[in-house]
Amino acid sequence: MNKVLVRFFAMLLMAAAWPAQAWDGIPAPANLHPGVTPDSQSLEWEWPGGPIDGFRLYQNQDGKAVRVADKANAALRMIIVEPSKGQRSGSTCYSVRAYKGLAESQSSNEVCLEAPTQAAQGQPLPPISLRLTSSASECAAAAGAVPGAICDAVLKEGAKVLVFNWAGEADIDGYRLYDSAGGKPVLQETKYDPDQRVFQLPAAIAGKVTDYCFQVRAFRGERESWPTNTVCADRPPVVAAPAPSGNVLVLAPSGGALLTSVETYKNFNPGCPYPAHTIKTRTKAAFKDGVKATYALRDLNSACGERVVMWNEGSAEFALDALPARFFKATLKFVSEGGDAQQGCVRDVFAYNLAIQDKSPGGGRYEKLGDPLAWFTYHKTASIASAASLAPQGGNAFDVTALLRKSIQRRHKNQGFNFAVKQDKQGCTAGYKAFTLEIET
Repeated sequence: MNKVLVRFFAMLLMAAAWPAQAWDGIPAPANLHPGVTPDSQSLEWEWPGGPIDGFRLYQNQDGKAVRVADKANAALRMIIVEPSKGQRSGSTCYSVRAYKGLAESQSSNEVCLEAPTQAAQGQPLPPISLRLTSSASECAAAAGAVPGAICDAVLKEGAKVLVFNWAGEADIDGYRLYDSAGGKPVLQETKYDPDQRVFQLPAAIAGKVTDYCFQVRAFRGERESWPTNTVCADRPPVVAAPAPSGNVLVLAPSGGALLTSVETYKNFNPGCPYPAHTIKTRTKAAFKDGVKATYALRDLNSACGERVVMWNEGSAEFALDALPARFFKATLKFVSEGGDAQQGCVRDVFAYNLAIQDKSPGGGRYEKLGDPLAWFTYHKTASIASAASLAPQGGNAFDVTALLRKSIQRRHKNQGFNFAVKQDKQGCTAGYKAFTLEIET
């Protein structure tokens, strides 16, 4: 056999051994199979590696692959698929794909799972008795470390509040609030505090599809409980930005982020025989309809000293390539949705274009956990607003003309605005939504 044929057959053998690839060259996950525990409702897979952003879970719905979950973790090899869809009988079939940016691999093999008849081993118990409340005392009793005065202020402003009970052991990470759209669950908010059994219902946003029916699930790591009972509420008026007049271009946010931090400080009292220890966990989610600024401190009053601090802050970004070549004025607009913003929950609203790694020791050694991307902080370029200049309720408008022109001159791709939370000993919460950039040409 001549050398040409030998090389040809060798190439065929190599192609047969290599994992299936999509046209873009990303290898497909292989050997998708159920987790080792039959009732775990988890899927595991193998993957040859390479530069990717993460994996996507697809569900077979009437012969069509429908994307049901994105996991921005390239090291992930397992995903919990139940009870996220709330199914209690029959089987559901899944496949997994790797992705990087807009590029995506071919599907793995398909695996069908039977819905469990009872809670799987290691699965948290579900919350119970989900209900709407208009009682400030009932809200405060479920609010954990959040001051009861916040419940009173939120309810007086007409906000709708959900409370629930939970009788499980205190070994969970927290709770998740799900809305529904067309009968399918949609994640709305995550609370990393087992003691905080209250959710303020989100406002209805123009252009967002929702049934305004809610469920809550407890979670620990990737494992979720079964959902609570469903509670539907009357839809609030849709929040929309005021219609501009004249020759104005209105831009919606192109991205942004919601940052959550849970910090535990132990053994800090003088004379404690144990070494001081600090653990900080951060998670980062994509910008959705608005941003939250919250801060809460829970002092556990132990002999050696132990505190838990929780805070959230968010940012909205706008793509600068969407701006016209010439414009006269640019105005950042958004709506305050209440809370106790007037008490200074936001330290300031600042502009940024770039993120830089946070390498500060934080005043001492501590353990960093969670999403690595959540440990990047923004490079502040200008202060847009202080807490005193933010409306406690209703519209806000700030002239950002000079700021945008400078960002364009420096050839930045995005203009971001971050709501930095004020971290002090007072609990607070504030929310902002309906973000737009109005460009007058």
